[in-house]
Amino acid sequence: MAKFVVGALVLGVALAACEAPKEIGLPPAASVGVIYTDTLTVKVSTMLLDSVRTSGARRLLLGNYQDPTLGRVSARSFFTLYGSWIFPEGKTYEYDSVLLSVNYPYEYGDTLRPFQIAVHRLADTVQKSKTYYNNSSLPFNPTPIITKQFNLTPSTNRQLNMRLPDSFGRELFEAAKNKELNKPADLTKKLNGLVLVPGANNAAVLGLAPQAISVVVFFRETGQTTTLVRDFLLISNLNSRWFNQVTANRTGTVLNQLQPLRPVSTAQTGGSAHLQDALGVVMKIEFPYLSKILNGTDRVAINRAEFTITPTQPTSTRANTYTPFPSGLVMAETDETNRTLRNRLGTELLLPQDFATYSQSIIPQAVPYNTQFKNYNFVLTTYLQALTTGFKKNKSFLLMPINDDDLAATFGARVVPLRFDSYMSNGISQMSLAPSGGNAKLQLFYTVVK
Repeated sequence: MAKFVVGALVLGVALAACEAPKEIGLPPAASVGVIYTDTLTVKVSTMLLDSVRTSGARRLLLGNYQDPTLGRVSARSFFTLYGSWIFPEGKTYEYDSVLLSVNYPYEYGDTLRPFQIAVHRLADTVQKSKTYYNNSSLPFNPTPIITKQFNLTPSTNRQLNMRLPDSFGRELFEAAKNKELNKPADLTKKLNGLVLVPGANNAAVLGLAPQAISVVVFFRETGQTTTLVRDFLLISNLNSRWFNQVTANRTGTVLNQLQPLRPVSTAQTGGSAHLQDALGVVMKIEFPYLSKILNGTDRVAINRAEFTITPTQPTSTRANTYTPFPSGLVMAETDETNRTLRNRLGTELLLPQDFATYSQSIIPQAVPYNTQFKNYNFVLTTYLQALTTGFKKNKSFLLMPINDDDLAATFGARVVPLRFDSYMSNGISQMSLAPSGGNAKLQLFYTVVK
């Protein structure tokens, strides 16, 4: 009998589990609905920043490139060398030769065309206490120390070596013998620095690694055959004395009328918005009708928000030309001033990683180019939720590129930049976007409580 009672109880529980769910307690006081939309208007325009900081950039840029859409780009590298040289007492030495060595981990454009470099002496030093921008320059001797032409071989060897005139090397050697290079400051007095100037017929821009740039003096002890070397480097733990000068000639292009901090609509730029790295060309992204949803009479909770960008510019426009999209993008907050907004510490306010609360914006959201879907995809859930609560006010962003060096750190599937400032100084990669046809789309899931 006991077994029957237990079996009946189990059967009763099983039947109850199959019944339709019932309301428990009082009905809700408000109606709730989940809504999805991907038809919100996205306004995209092209804008030129007033300047781009290039002091201590991850790469020194050098070359000329004729972009078929955005015009001619020219880049020069300015730097002051670091080091000292003290000869041991009681020995004599003889000069041998001098070499300038550079390495280029980045290239953009036609690398099959000959590439020419002219090396000039600076008439002034690069000050480590001063900020330099893409439009900065320093005076230099118009007569080059040397001009040399290379055939680039990025697939096998990215090293470029230039033997400099012996007069240049002997100058450093004799100064050291006379104890005039005992301190790094002595070297700066003797040699203000160098500037690398590209040839007019170059068809590519190279990115040089600062840590791999050096002037190497070869010498030997008198009477000996073993060659000794003394390196004068560009970089040290306390030294960051270089910058890029990057200019553009946009005459006759769709960006001919571009002026700093004045957005230009796609109707004036051939139907597309444009972005270009160290030139400071960015896209302004606006969601003009988002306020109707977030600031209406109903309460709104953001469940999921994604902003997807599908570039329309092909990755290669000509044979033998390497013109990839930016490897990653970030979105910086802006307002009616069209400047990048910053916090109290002077750091750019970038769209944060979505796994943090909206009061934690220390980790920017860096979105790599998705080669499978051929797009960039931002998650705006947390940021838009911050808008609904009034924690955030700005509904406009500046879309800016970052490069491989900034995308080196990853946490799981999330890409985290290694540094959070001065993103636009490492290359000249460009991208175009025709916002029509769903190429710039905001997908929004949100809950409305009436």
